[in-house]
Parts: sequence; structure tokens; C-alpha cells
Amino acid sequence: MLLLPKNGINRSVKEDNSDPIVVADWIEASCMFYWKELSVRDVVDFLMDENIYDDQDMASNFINARWDELHRRARLTGSSYGIRVEGQRVRASGDWKRYPAHAFCLVLSLAIKYDWWFEHFRPNYNEQGELFEYLTAESLETITPDWECTIGGWSRNTKLTFEQLVNDVATRIGDGSTRLDDWKDSDQKDLTLDVLHYRHFLDELPGRPTTFIQCASGGDWKNKIGKPNLEVWKDVVRTFTPPAKGFAVPFCFTDADFRRNCVKAQGLMLDRLRILSAGLKRETWLSQQTTDRILQWLSPFIAGLLTKSSLS
Repeated sequence: MLLLPKNGINRSVKEDNSDPIVVADWIEASCMFYWKELSVRDVVDFLMDENIYDDQDMASNFINARWDELHRRARLTGSSYGIRVEGQRVRASGDWKRYPAHAFCLVLSLAIKYDWWFEHFRPNYNEQGELFEYLTAESLETITPDWECTIGGWSRNTKLTFEQLVNDVATRIGDGSTRLDDWKDSDQKDLTLDVLHYRHFLDELPGRPTTFIQCASGGDWKNKIGKPNLEVWKDVVRTFTPPAKGFAVPFCFTDADFRRNCVKAQGLMLDRLRILSAGLKRETWLSQQTTDRILQWLSPFIAGLLTKSSLS
């Protein structure tokens, strides 16, 4: 199996001390990227050999519960899911490159649990963030085909000026009216917007339902939850209809954590399973351009993890 993450899988003697989400992600990744087929017994034996557990029954109970989680993930994501769950076994559905959305979100989730991984490869965080924004937008366009998405992202290098980007938002969801004088000289941090998700009507009138979505793909995601600041946006753009917030991350959560994050996000919460649920609508939903960019970004990270695991 893959090398155990340093964070999230811990020695358990009298009680389970490991993060159930990290363990489920690690099993997924071990199947998708490494062994191609695993059983509950395989995972239990590995954890016993690694001295995570001394009690086999205790380990079996914990891993069987993770299998239930994998069943749930498969049911909620359809063709996006890169493994098949068959009773007490999981099998890779094919080469991981056929499941770029799942592989990308899985790597982003696990990478922050391996302290050496990102330090070794020194990723381009701008590229990572942009790819996750496109992934989120294309998922939403598939799930809500009557709605439109556009990428904001003026935190990155862009050919458009700040004023042009604000004017674009105003035209898409309002009547084009803006009030930039109070904000054009600011650092614009409160204007964070990654994906604009809105419903267009044929009447061309303003007052369109709109969600301003913040995307967070790294370990600092907790610092971004609750953004963007809608009060600032409503001051800059005349929206007519109050916009809503959205927050997208590539991670999975326990039910309790998901509920808490919904409250903190103050709006639509998109986790990995909701993003990958586009696979229930369409077998292939990610554009070829985004797919190619994700595969190029992923390949060295996965190769590095496999090499490290083989040497351990």
C-alpha cells in the first residue's frame, strides 16, 4: 500500500485515534495509484504490520466502517469515482488518468498530510488554484445546466484590469452599474471571487440569482471560509437581487464537520463529493483542456509518492 501519511493515521491501542477521512482517502489512493485491488483484510494486515493497531478485531471494525464510507462516496459521485467497491474489496476502475477530477481532488487532500510531498515538488500554487477553480466551474455547469459560470481570479496574473473584471460581473448579474471609486485603490482582498455562478434569463433584465464562490485547494482553506465579503460586492456592483455565498474545497468531511463548515461558509458548501457528483449527470464532464492541464500537474506528484512508497 501507499506510504502512511504522517498526519491523520495514528497508533490506536484502546481507541481509534486516526482521522476516518484521511484513512478513507489513503485507501482510495492506494487502490487508484498503487495496488489496483485491495480488501479489508489487506488494509487491516498492513496497519497491524505498521504497528498502528495491536488488536485485529479493533482494526477490522474501524476499516469496515471506512468501507461503508467508500460505498457512500461511490454512490454520490457516479462515473467520476475512480474505484469500484465490491463487498469487502475495492478495485481501480481503470488507469487513474481516466479519472482526473477524482485523482486531482484526492491528491490535493492527501498532499497536506504528507509533510515532505509539496516541499519536495514545490508546486505552482497559482496553477493549482486555477485548476481547482475550472474544475469547480465545470462541475457546476454540468450539475446546473441552466446556470452559467465564469472565473474571477484577479488574484492571479490576468490580462484584464480590476475595473474591467468588476464591470464584467456587473454586466452579467446587474445592469452594468458599478461604484469603483472607493475600492480601486484598495488592496481588494475583500473582493475575493473565484467563480461567479448565476442564472441567466432571456429578458436580459437584472435581478438574477447569483452565487459568489470562493475556492480553496490548500491547507490554508480554513482562513478562506466565509469569503468573499458580499457587503463589499454589493457596494461595488448594483446587484438588484441579494447574491449568495459559496465555498468549494477538494476535501471530504464527516457529516458533523460538513454541517459546521456550512455554517462557517454562510452559503453553498461544495466538498469533493458534491463537485464529483457531476459524474451522476454525465459520464465525461470535464473539458479536454482542463483534463490535460490536471494530468500534467498531477503526474510528477503521483510518481513521487509511488517512488517514496516503494522505498519505504
